[in-house]
Amino acid sequence: MSELPNFRFMSADNKKEEAIRTQEEYQAALKKIELLWHAEPESEQAEILDYMVDLVDEYENINTPIEPPSSTEENKF
Repeated sequence: MSELPNFRFMSADNKKEEAIRTQEEYQAALKKIELLWHAEPESEQAEILDYMVDLVDEYENINTPIEPPSSTEENKF
C-alpha cells in the first residue's frame, strides 16, 4: 500500500479530529479514502477508512446538499 498522506485527521498518536473544515481537507480525505479502499476487513486501515468515509459524508451533506426536486421534476417520474 502507498504511504498515507499525513494530515490533521490522524495525528501521530491516532487522535481523531471531529470534522473536515476546508476544501483542502476534503480533498486530502478523498485521497486517503482512495488509498485505503481495499483495506482488509477488521484491520486498523479498515477502521480508518470507515471513519474517513463518515467525515466525508458529513462534509458533503453540509456543503453540497441535494435540493428536493421541483414539482415539475417530480411529475416526470
